[in-house]
Amino acid sequence: MKKRSWLILLVGLLIAGVLFSQEAYKDLDIFAETFSLVRREFVDPSKIEVKPLMYGAIRGMLSTLNDPFTRFMEPEKNQEMQTELAGSFGGLGITITIKDDKLMVVSPLEDTPAYKAGIKAEDIISEIEGTSTKGITIDEAVKKLRGPKGTQVTIAVIRKTEVNPLTFTLTRDIIKIKSVKFEIIDNETAYIRITSFNNNTIDELSEVISKLQEKNPEYIIVDLRNNGGGTLQSALGVSSRFLGAGTLVVSTKGRNGTGEIRYVAENDLQKITTNMIVLVNEGSASGAEILAGAIKDNKRGFLLGKKTFGKASVQTVHNLSDGSAIALTTAHYYTPGGFLIHEKGIEPNVTVEQEQLSDERRKEIEKLQTGTYTEEFISQHNPYTEDDIKKFIEELKKAKVNVERRDILRDITFKLRKASGKPEPLVDIYYDTQLQRALELFHASKFFQKKG
Repeated sequence: MKKRSWLILLVGLLIAGVLFSQEAYKDLDIFAETFSLVRREFVDPSKIEVKPLMYGAIRGMLSTLNDPFTRFMEPEKNQEMQTELAGSFGGLGITITIKDDKLMVVSPLEDTPAYKAGIKAEDIISEIEGTSTKGITIDEAVKKLRGPKGTQVTIAVIRKTEVNPLTFTLTRDIIKIKSVKFEIIDNETAYIRITSFNNNTIDELSEVISKLQEKNPEYIIVDLRNNGGGTLQSALGVSSRFLGAGTLVVSTKGRNGTGEIRYVAENDLQKITTNMIVLVNEGSASGAEILAGAIKDNKRGFLLGKKTFGKASVQTVHNLSDGSAIALTTAHYYTPGGFLIHEKGIEPNVTVEQEQLSDERRKEIEKLQTGTYTEEFISQHNPYTEDDIKKFIEELKKAKVNVERRDILRDITFKLRKASGKPEPLVDIYYDTQLQRALELFHASKFFQKKG
């Protein structure tokens, strides 16, 4: 009887704070009876350990909620999550979720093995090391995908645009996330890319803003494409850099739409007032959607690109006494205009499809990039004229390299930068159709006015 009372108390503590009816206590009796039977009669007593049994019971309880974001984390997994939020971890570099019972890529992180291999937002990971991902949890998937630096993992991917599954063998690496990058595109436009919202993002953005104040650009493009989110605190801190103090950023509502909490921009320190367009796509999720929604609803700037992912639920992480934790969905995010983001996404002000180069086009471009054609052209034509480019295109055709003018200009730009020891451009104005459209809008006076 004493053992049974202890079991009931233990389970009660795991779900503390809930007022149980007499019926609920009877259900706990059933759990205690089952636990007692397993310990007393299961054929292999070596497999009976209290903690694994309890962990399994917790997972089972949470799984009945049918919420992929509510999950139990053992101490090791909880520590991994803290490491990830700190901005450094080992793995492939993808943000994943469960959608319609499928393991889906929310977004690949820039400059990671997954990004370099060509993994895309909304790819479905159907197999990991030849094993189907059907029924897999996020934690199980992460455990299989992560591993020591230098080791490999093979995944099968189902992509909307492909008839057959794609296979990728990726080499794991230490994922160090620098979440904010920037570049001056032309004399008037600054480009800021925010890849995630981690513990370092606000400080990194502050450094960028200090540099921008020296440049004093007319326009700013903030790129949130393939930003899978991060911490609420980081997203709020970043939002405060673009919105006036006291401006509503986002609100949360709990059970049955009650318990509303409103989050506002905290201060005007380093506030950016420059004309702004925010780039979003189907890989923009969570914290990225908070910022995008705040910019749109407060009419601080334009959203351009594709509808966002629609992952905007609040997970409260409760650390348990043994180092394990429960991430429990406790609320949903709403934009300042009262729009529910979760499972809906945010529509941009201007929808622009991103150009997808065909395999044939990619092969022709690769011929140009891997050959010495461009180097020879530069050595003979520096500077070059438009007529020089036209003649170069015809010469390449004779060499069975069928490319366009923009392919040549891009290759010249990249190879000149490399020759001078400069890094590759952060932006690709030659193939990025969404970025191109943003630049066009900036120069349309009916949308934006210059300073002064």
